[in-house]
Amino acid sequence: MDHKTRVVVFIYDKDEYKQEYKQLKASGRYLTSRFNLRIAYVDNKNLINKMKTKMGGNWFSQVAKSSVVLKRHDGRWVNFDLTSGDPINFTWWINKNSLKPVEELKASSSFI
Repeated sequence: MDHKTRVVVFIYDKDEYKQEYKQLKASGRYLTSRFNLRIAYVDNKNLINKMKTKMGGNWFSQVAKSSVVLKRHDGRWVNFDLTSGDPINFTWWINKNSLKPVEELKASSSFI
């Protein structure tokens, strides 16, 4: 593959997001076959504050400091706000936002 997928998980309060961290680790283990995927975990509050100041709304919501950020194959950034309370399936979310669409199958495709 010609692109690398990067996922960075910022968790400001480790005690509050223990379940999400466990789910993320399980998803990371499940996705180990994707050699172009890298997942990072950041829990340093000073670094999170610095990145929120630098990247702002691209990576974080207005008030949240816990977020999941993914760099897509087309160079765009996608984020998910962990403080929203919405359930997340990390495996599905990472795959949905990082894999390129499949080309339309044609008669010639069956020969490949």
